[in-house]
Amino acid sequence: MRHKIALLGPQRIRPSVREALELIGVTQGPLAIITAGWREREDEVAEFVKYLGMEVVNLQVYQRSEEVFREDLELFIGYRHRQNRIKRIQKLYRKRLDYMMKAALDMLYEKGETSIVQPQQEASISTVRELDIFHLSKIKEEHRRFEDNFTPSERSSVKRHREEIMEIVERSSVIAIAGGHVATLLGRMRLLGIPSLISNKPIIAWSAGAMVLSEKIVIFHDFPPHGEGFPELLESGFSLCRRVIPLPDAKRRLDLYNKIKVSIFAKRFPDSLLLGLEGGAIVVKENENYRPVKRVFQLMGNGSVRVLAKQ
Repeated sequence: MRHKIALLGPQRIRPSVREALELIGVTQGPLAIITAGWREREDEVAEFVKYLGMEVVNLQVYQRSEEVFREDLELFIGYRHRQNRIKRIQKLYRKRLDYMMKAALDMLYEKGETSIVQPQQEASISTVRELDIFHLSKIKEEHRRFEDNFTPSERSSVKRHREEIMEIVERSSVIAIAGGHVATLLGRMRLLGIPSLISNKPIIAWSAGAMVLSEKIVIFHDFPPHGEGFPELLESGFSLCRRVIPLPDAKRRLDLYNKIKVSIFAKRFPDSLLLGLEGGAIVVKENENYRPVKRVFQLMGNGSVRVLAKQ
């Protein structure tokens, strides 16, 4: 079977998993599912199994990680220390980003002679882009330090679970990665080294699951409960889907009528396709090509929203 990946939008109201399975050529199970983003609700897959009508095996990534932490206190302490440092780095980045984004937006609203104004506008966006790059480098340093100090893949507490997961993956037809809390999903999958175990399998992933497969994970909300929100680079994903940044539920979370905001978002990540994935959305990746199937749009650098696939 050729290695294909399907990136999906939220499944709650418009489920599209069955259609996605057909599109990537999967006709029977077992399907191995990762629901670590649901945290303590990881085992609540009965409704999904009923909807799908095929054998489903839960990899129980969150529960396995908790077992690792109970067994290996040293690793748990190191993991928590790294996570606390990353949270601190994210907080400082967010503070700098707030100032820079407000300045960039102010500059983009400026009117006047193009030869004078445009270079200032481009420079303001470049400053934000440089901050994103710097932030990502700091996060990567934390991960390298953790790997060098603790080498999780070599610890007996992790090895046992990796071997069990590998066995399930090898006999599965497809891997499914559900949504939920993106940082939790990312951290637990990384701890158990799952990306390398699933990289040659067909994959369907939705919401946060789609986000962790990309090179860069961007969290976004233009309408937070308090104040003004700006898209934040969270950290690197698993890079199984390169040159794309999935944006689940983007119509609800982004002010798509504000061309200035759309423009600066797209220009911050010029090497990536910013794809809005609505409920029921499907994008199929085969090799390095992406084929929008339904309910997908792209944020453009000129501030427009380009519909790539309708319902």
